Amino acid sequence: MDLKQNAESNKDYQLLRIGSRDPETQKASIFLGNDLLEAVWGNLERYDELITPIDEIIKDTPDDLPIVISRDELHSSIILKRDNVNTTFFVDEKLGGRSWINPAELMKELKKKYPSKRFYLSRGITGISRIKRLPTIKGPQDIAAYMPTKGSLIKEDLIARMKQTLQDGKIKIVEVDDTFLSADDNIPESNILLVSGHKDETFESFLKTLADNGKLIHKVVAIFSCFERGTTDLQAYLIHNGYASNVIFFPIRISPSATQALIQEITAILPKVTDINKNGVLMDECIEMALNNALNNPDYLDLNEELIQLSALLNQISFNSKPTQNGKS
Repeated sequence: MDLKQNAESNKDYQLLRIGSRDPETQKASIFLGNDLLEAVWGNLERYDELITPIDEIIKDTPDDLPIVISRDELHSSIILKRDNVNTTFFVDEKLGGRSWINPAELMKELKKKYPSKRFYLSRGITGISRIKRLPTIKGPQDIAAYMPTKGSLIKEDLIARMKQTLQDGKIKIVEVDDTFLSADDNIPESNILLVSGHKDETFESFLKTLADNGKLIHKVVAIFSCFERGTTDLQAYLIHNGYASNVIFFPIRISPSATQALIQEITAILPKVTDINKNGVLMDECIEMALNNALNNPDYLDLNEELIQLSALLNQISFNSKPTQNGKS
């Protein structure tokens, strides 16, 4: 499918597609809606300079129109240039020495600048059709919480408090043990809170075990990891190999205290979501409301700095680069 034609004809999302940086011209191709933009910057970490050229268009995008940040569909670099006609060039990354804009970092910066807008990470147009099919939450009956029974570094008293908070909020708790992993049946809830206290390789192994055992199929998964940050490569594995519909994760480690605060605020919101929207809310919207409530709660003043960082949560609807079996692209 022609991406330009698709962006022009589809009114369900705004597609922001990014190419690689040309080492000679220092230009990166940015395709947003019907416009081809070229941003120039010298340092790949200066995402604020990259955002400036797209401000005029993105600021006018309605808040209820999802913005999908996409890397090119193919592994080789696609550079779009505008002469009299748009021309597509395929360039081998290894030979061309080109470097990618990091879609996750770009999304973080955009979320900081436009907190009211909805952003999703996708690879090309793969997964975009999922946006309209993402399950909504109308109450606690639409959510389950996965909690591991072993390997967690979270203190037992904190785990007990988290479980009590979830139970008080009428959220189903699913203990992730060998019995659950080997069971053929699956739970009906489509939205999953995954609370992990694992670290490093154990964290990665835990998530991949869930994916490989079919426990994330068609689920919207929000990962609250107290000791390890999420990455687009690992989340790509959950989507590509585990068939998760959407993975919501945080670009930093979350302290157990912040996890407890967010769970507390999420459970407080759930009985009221249909008052906010009679059709329910998406998981990412629910988490963002919980973050805002926590930031305005004087009980969490000591967590404010961390909660502000967590507001840059990342929403991934398809893999950005096809993962190998070990989850690395």
